[in-house]
Amino acid sequence: MNTTMQTRMPARTFHARSGVLALCAALALPVLLAGCAPMLIGAAAGGTASVAADRRTVSQQAIDRGLQLEADSMLDLKIGQRGNVGASVFNGRILLSGEVRNEQDKALAETTAKALKNAREVINEIVVGPLSSVRGRVQDTYLTSRVKAAMIVTSGVPSNSMRIVTANGVVFLMGLATENEGRVAADVASGIGGVRRVVKFFETLSPEELKAIEKRQSDEGKRPAPNQAPAK
Repeated sequence: MNTTMQTRMPARTFHARSGVLALCAALALPVLLAGCAPMLIGAAAGGTASVAADRRTVSQQAIDRGLQLEADSMLDLKIGQRGNVGASVFNGRILLSGEVRNEQDKALAETTAKALKNAREVINEIVVGPLSSVRGRVQDTYLTSRVKAAMIVTSGVPSNSMRIVTANGVVFLMGLATENEGRVAADVASGIGGVRRVVKFFETLSPEELKAIEKRQSDEGKRPAPNQAPAK
C-alpha cells in the first residue's frame, strides 16, 4: 500500500456567491446529506460492498475517533486563537489545514500532532499568512458539502472511506482508494464550481489489498450482532 499519494489538480474558476446564500447552504446541506446518504448508498448496493462501507477496520475507526478528539484538543491548547488550524484524521494519518501567521506556529502544530500516541503520519498543509474570514470558512464548509454530495452519487467512488476537507477553496482528499477510484474522486471534486484546486492524499490500494478488504468486510457482515444468536 502506498502510504502517501499527493497530486495537485487545477479546478474551475471561482464564482462568488453571496455570504447569506453560502451560509444557508452550508448549514442545510449536511442535514440533507445525513438523510440522503443511507438511501443513496442502499441504491448503490448492487456494486462492490467495499465502495459503500468504510474500509477501515472497526478498531481503526475507534482509534481515529479518539485521535481526532486528541488532535482537536491539543491544537486548541497550543495554537488557539493565533490561527485557524484544523485536523482531519483517517486511518491514523492526520491532515493539518488552515492558516497561521508565522512559521513557528505552523511547526508547532505539526510537532503537536506528531506527538499524539496513535498518529502514524502527519501531513502539514497549513498556510502561513492572514487568517481566513468567517465568510471564507463558511464558503469552505459549503464546498465540502457539495463535494461530498457529488461523491455519494458517483458510481465507483468509496465515499465512506474518504475524508474531504476544504481550506481556502482547496479540497483535500484522504482515504483508502485504488488508483482509478482516486482519479475519479479528484475529477469529481475539481468539477465543483468554487473549488480552486484538488490535492489527493490517498493511501493507494492494490487489487490484492482491495480483495482482502472486501473479504474481511464480507466475513464481518456474516458475524452475528452482539446478543444475537448465530443463524442455524
